[in-house]
Amino acid sequence: MKYLLIIFTLLSTIACTPEEDNIRQSEKLQELGINDNGLIECIITQARKNDISDVTKIQTVNCTDIDISNLNGINNLIHLTSIVLNENKIEQIDISSHATLEFIGIYNQYELSSIDIEASDSINSINIHNVVLDYFWVNSSNEIDSAISIDIRDSIIDEIRLSSVYLSSLNFSNSYLESLKVKDATLNTVSLYLYESNIELLKFDNVQPIDEIYFGEDSAYGLTTITLSNMDNLKRILLPSKNIEQVFLNNLPSIESVILFGNNITNFKFGENVMPSKISFNNNPLSLETIEYLNGFSEIEVAY
Repeated sequence: MKYLLIIFTLLSTIACTPEEDNIRQSEKLQELGINDNGLIECIITQARKNDISDVTKIQTVNCTDIDISNLNGINNLIHLTSIVLNENKIEQIDISSHATLEFIGIYNQYELSSIDIEASDSINSINIHNVVLDYFWVNSSNEIDSAISIDIRDSIIDEIRLSSVYLSSLNFSNSYLESLKVKDATLNTVSLYLYESNIELLKFDNVQPIDEIYFGEDSAYGLTTITLSNMDNLKRILLPSKNIEQVFLNNLPSIESVILFGNNITNFKFGENVMPSKISFNNNPLSLETIEYLNGFSEIEVAY
């Protein structure tokens, strides 16, 4: 009797039609909280292409133009290593501490307004291309040893906030950023460069071990405020020919030179533990009070 039951079960599985299999796999995904029909269809299709019999064990999800509107339950795909979303109808993305996810790619998401990622040790790369966002946040509630590369291109983002993360690289290309705030983070690049991008507010607090911040003439032309504090290794700040109005520097023990010529700065004072050997304010409308203040530092080479 036992053997007859096994044979019957095997025959039932073999006789299962594609439609019946779709229903069975769909039910499995719904049990995980995945309720978007487009996302379910995409996952089932890719599982079948990769000969994955249990759809909940899929590792790669790549969904293009399939009308996905939400990612509910995506965190419950515990084997997922890569997710790529292109031309869908998602409004919000919220991914929390996924233990196996390594790569996130978000492309051409025209209805997307926000991305909120709580990073884990597994994640190493985030690409954000051609989106318009109110905010893009990456943070971690736990100490992370692995480094994350973030690449943002052709996008408009009101606020980027990176907190308690280890960054291998932070790249911007042809993008508009209203504010970039980085706190308690490790940026594992010697310098930070922007290429043909605009940003209004830059705020770094305890970002290590970066030693140079440089924005070329074709980038950050809308930068008006910069705040840098608690950066032990920062030696050089080069922000020429921008529209900077306010600069706040505090606790930069290694700072050597600050180049801010060709901006719109009228008032300036050093914060605590900031004493560069050279500072340039050429072609800035400095107030008489600021000029007198700077002239009081005989040990600093001042240009204005």
